[in-house]
Amino acid sequence: MILKNVMVPADGRTYYLDDIARVEDTHRDIDQYIRVNGQESVGLSIQEEADANTVQAAENVKAELSALMNDYSDLNINKTEIMDQSNYISLAIQTVVNNAVVGGALAILVLYLFFT
Repeated sequence: MILKNVMVPADGRTYYLDDIARVEDTHRDIDQYIRVNGQESVGLSIQEEADANTVQAAENVKAELSALMNDYSDLNINKTEIMDQSNYISLAIQTVVNNAVVGGALAILVLYLFFT
């Protein structure tokens, strides 16, 4: 099976997908249909481990998918991102940092006005 032989680089080493994941070649009756922009599609859901950094994991997955898309460009495969939680997390972190900066500036301003 071709999926077992996919090489996955990690920690400076390269592993076969079969070494780090359960890979099965099975057939099941279709009980779900996935359509993107009206076309039948294949869905792939990727979840990081509980202790993993969501933003970093998403960036790593995007980089690997881009590399795979380049490697298999002759197959005319299209990739569409439906949902990415790392975008919301990055936005929340940016908002917290912005609020901290504004809060600090206001605190300095109030203290300056109070002591002058």
